[in-house]
Amino acid sequence: MSGRGSLVAGGMVVLLVIGAVFFVLNEPKKPEVTDEPVVGTKAAEPAAQPPAFQAPGPEAKSLVPAGAEPKPVASDTRKRMAAGDGEPAPVVAVGKITWAGGTLPEDIDVTLFEVDGTDLDMTTADKDGKFELRWAEVLGDGWAVGTDTVNVTVNGQVLALAPDGVGNLPLHVPGEPPVEVNLVLGFAPVISGRVFDKITGAPIEGAEITAVSTLPAFAVNESYTLSEKDGSYSLPLEDTPLRQVVVWCRDDEWQAQMSGPQDLAPVKTAGENLHLDFALEKPLAWSGRITSAADGLPVADATITVGNDVSAFSAFFDFEISDEEGHFELELPEVPIESAWVHVSATDFAPVALRGVKPGNELAITLLPALTLSGVVAVRGSDQPVEGADVQVFFDGETVDGDNALYDEDFSGKDGTFEITLESAPLDAGRVRVVAAGYVTFEGKLASLARAAGPGKQTAKIELQPVD
Repeated sequence: MSGRGSLVAGGMVVLLVIGAVFFVLNEPKKPEVTDEPVVGTKAAEPAAQPPAFQAPGPEAKSLVPAGAEPKPVASDTRKRMAAGDGEPAPVVAVGKITWAGGTLPEDIDVTLFEVDGTDLDMTTADKDGKFELRWAEVLGDGWAVGTDTVNVTVNGQVLALAPDGVGNLPLHVPGEPPVEVNLVLGFAPVISGRVFDKITGAPIEGAEITAVSTLPAFAVNESYTLSEKDGSYSLPLEDTPLRQVVVWCRDDEWQAQMSGPQDLAPVKTAGENLHLDFALEKPLAWSGRITSAADGLPVADATITVGNDVSAFSAFFDFEISDEEGHFELELPEVPIESAWVHVSATDFAPVALRGVKPGNELAITLLPALTLSGVVAVRGSDQPVEGADVQVFFDGETVDGDNALYDEDFSGKDGTFEITLESAPLDAGRVRVVAAGYVTFEGKLASLARAAGPGKQTAKIELQPVD
């Protein structure tokens, strides 16, 4: 029994199927498919190197003070539950806010964020910048803590300090020791540089330059500008945290380009520049031919999807269908080739996920037979089955909301069992999410959970932690 989302484009519903891959990259002169595919797990040809931030001073370093990285929770505290009714919610995070430039202003708010960036709760730091956040429910793997933009007065002038946030914090059950999260405020740099044609050096006018943190809680706080006639641009980072920042440049006639993600160090004075040029190239197509590993024949009607691992580009993806000879060609100039992925699937075959491959190279992709994942969902520490659990298997490049429909799912029966024909998530590039009422949501890598159970079969036992 298998269920899955649907991929809609032009009214067509395309079923995606799972597997492993062999591929060969050839020189991008005249597209030709080589005769001998290479095993897909072999390191691919390196992707084009992204542009680099060039700081006027020392190289930018992590904003986390030495020894102040978020501390993981102790593994022996997983079964401690929340306080009873009428008692204060347990503390889930403690920390301190610092600013190297002077005395912190009073009443700095600190927010607790859900995995998807939703605000859960807020507290106010004391005069020394210390804070603690309380929450009485489970926090899934990936929650975050952060501040808003903070205004300070320097020499009689009101200036803004960039917000700070720490994300990707570990799953936390009420009653576990709080996670220590220290936040650092500072002046955000102004990113400036030029946008030009890589081949001719001619300036590109009207190119879009955008900066954003990849932390989900701050993904909506974009800083944006356009390049001038001479290709120059200046981009102040307004309300944008300096952790895990990506800056990308796009124009309809060129392939988008990205720098980051990386932590940016605060600058000493407001308005200080950080240099970043973009040398854009004309867009090239991801193209190739898909064949069957069983008989070497072409695979028609395979679905080839191109997207990017950076969440800021989750809205940009496209797909193509292979022709009768297994050929495909897909151009997507909106997506930077840095961190781009190519996903291939076809009925009765296992899907493939390629990373580190560049457009302009002919890909020879060989699909293997499909796999089936079966198993049981049980209560942690026992064999008691969990009925009605939603078992979802995602391609790990898929968005949290499944926007590309690159996932498969099934619901556990009365005996806790489930069975899924893996149509979208490659065994080596999949993640499992299990959701059930009254239990902590489970997430894990497919490859670490699944065990071989015969030809074309994998099995897994998934244990859920009760909330109460």
